[in-house]
Amino acid sequence: MPTTFDTRLAKLEKYAPAVANIDRLNPFPMVQAFVDDNGSRLDNESYANAAARLLGITSADLIAYLKERAEGGISSTR
Repeated sequence: MPTTFDTRLAKLEKYAPAVANIDRLNPFPMVQAFVDDNGSRLDNESYANAAARLLGITSADLIAYLKERAEGGISSTR
């Protein structure tokens, strides 16, 4: 059974365009598309911080997840 953390992160992949997942080494297009489609950034907020805020997780958790994903430790179907 997926955890709440996994469920929230799955939103990032579900609502970002599929083409953003093509480049596994650069998650920025996926993060940017998710933020732009789900509420946008606050003044002077980075896309990473905005994505974490929209997902209800910490920025550190989001960055750790994306790093692990880029290293192949997490599949996109999780």
